[in-house]
Amino acid sequence: MQNACFRCREPIPSGGTFCRDCQSKVSLSGAAVDDVSGWWLAVAGGSIGFVVAIALTVVAVAVSLTAITMIATIVMVLSIGGFFIGLYADMRFIQRRNDLEWSPSDWYLTVLLFCSLFLLTIPFVSVYYLYRRRQRIGLPR
Repeated sequence: MQNACFRCREPIPSGGTFCRDCQSKVSLSGAAVDDVSGWWLAVAGGSIGFVVAIALTVVAVAVSLTAITMIATIVMVLSIGGFFIGLYADMRFIQRRNDLEWSPSDWYLTVLLFCSLFLLTIPFVSVYYLYRRRQRIGLPR
């Protein structure tokens, strides 16, 4: 049984790690990290997790519980990390695809990440990015 390239679906000889047609690397699982399209979920999840962490923080302050504050801190750190990693990886995925009509530049990523440094803007940046992504290349796969 032959492996197929994740991107162009051309057959790759047994033991091959490089697609000759589209020049992409093939990992043992059949796809390089840059070829996985689900990174937009990390962008959306990071935004939702951030909002949940803010709500938990408000509840923790109102009730004065340290345990809720600790949980909110953990959720906040994980969601911010997931957001940044997801945004970077999803933009890399879009940039590597030749068949898409939209290829966001590095400046686009730089501006989005700079705006996200002001933590309260993460949900807005996420919604803007996902809206632009959907507008340019359609529904996420």
